Amino acid sequence: MGESKRVDGIGAVSVLTFSLCLLISLVVVVLVYSNFKKGTPFSPKVKNEATATDADKNDEEDTEALATKTDSNKTEADITEETTVDKNPESVTTEEVTETPSADPANAYNADGSLAITPNYEDTGFEVPDTELPDVKTVVGKNYFDVTKFEYADSVSDAYFDDAVFIGDSRTEGLELYGGQKNLNAFAYKGMGISKVDSKKVIKVNGAKLTVKQAIAQTKYKYFYISYGINEIGYPNTDYFIKEMNKLIDYILEKNQHAIIYVCSIIPVSKSCSDSSKVFTLAKVKEFNDAQFEMVKERGDCIYLDSAAATADADGYLPEGSSKDGKHPSAKYYKRQMEYIRLHIVKKK
Repeated sequence: MGESKRVDGIGAVSVLTFSLCLLISLVVVVLVYSNFKKGTPFSPKVKNEATATDADKNDEEDTEALATKTDSNKTEADITEETTVDKNPESVTTEEVTETPSADPANAYNADGSLAITPNYEDTGFEVPDTELPDVKTVVGKNYFDVTKFEYADSVSDAYFDDAVFIGDSRTEGLELYGGQKNLNAFAYKGMGISKVDSKKVIKVNGAKLTVKQAIAQTKYKYFYISYGINEIGYPNTDYFIKEMNKLIDYILEKNQHAIIYVCSIIPVSKSCSDSSKVFTLAKVKEFNDAQFEMVKERGDCIYLDSAAATADADGYLPEGSSKDGKHPSAKYYKRQMEYIRLHIVKKK
């Protein structure tokens, strides 16, 4: 009798245990179903999604860091008799700018391929002396850039030129000295030609004399204005000149992929100079300018800036009396060229 009662007790406990387990299982099933209906995720993608969000946040922080511009080590210009510049600006990157409406590529160019669009502003706050030539603001010029990659900026300030450097010959020296832009930086030297940018050590940077290419490599300007040609127009043709120009542009972009590069037109010569010379003629100036224009169109990664248009009369010559030798303008005309440059600042889209 006692044995039977013990067996019956064990059976009762087993039934109770089974019932409890079944109840717990039902509760779990109900909870899972309820969460599923509410859309509570049970997928392992949750962690992946959180990781992606964190990565995006890190990317934004990196972008902010890259967009920070520092120039604390930039020194004042050290102008010597060789008209060289002592500059060591810190690395700069692209700045955030207010976007302007994009030009329609179908209507952006004239029949000759030049830009039909004009800058978005007229007042640069720059004083230009009166000359016999029209107001610089009315000078159009034959400019070019790829409107799918570049557009005119909305304004210009003196601070822009802290990050710009002008590369060229004695005419660039003249622009530096007499153009009226006090913070203009130049890698320029009299007699300098495109063929000497990697051999002639006349550019002063931090007390050392460097070649143009060495100076480019050791500084980090954002805007580059290239102005060669007057010492090259004696070449039989433009082939070598354009080849060397392409190499210089490639070198700048290799050292600074964010650089904005302007190829400036060659300032014309006076009529008396052109008539009396077999080399320094207006026809040769036009030939080399046309070659530069076509080079820029073919490349698409730089700008052709016809800044020389601000120094030319109605026939395309440098006005008589504006130059002692018919090749180098006087201060008034360098200031006109500078104003044209200020009126045509370009930014990347």
